[in-house]
Amino acid sequence: MKERIKLIRKNEKMNQTDFGKQINLSQNAIASYENGVRIPTERVIADICRVFTINEEWLRNGTGEMKSQNKNEIIKSYIDKQITDNSALNDALKKLADMSTEEWNAVYNFIQQFKTDTDSK
Repeated sequence: MKERIKLIRKNEKMNQTDFGKQINLSQNAIASYENGVRIPTERVIADICRVFTINEEWLRNGTGEMKSQNKNEIIKSYIDKQITDNSALNDALKKLADMSTEEWNAVYNFIQQFKTDTDSK
């Protein structure tokens, strides 16, 4: 796995410090993974795959394609795993997965305003 982590970082044209910042790790942690001194935790593996759109199977054992589906497909796949008996929740989750960046920004701004309003009470 150490070689694959380094390959991801090199493909992203990042040094260890910048790569680590993307997944909330120090340069030392990235160096230790790339040198095989430490094995990444499940959270680190998940973060690398999510942030850099990497196929988890490829990262873990080198099989399959390096790049995963695009981020929207990953989100939809995650949401599909969360489906419940609540049809309203299911519909809302699917609609969220199909939103554009502009729509997400609008939702985020709305939530931030709501949070600010409730925090002041």
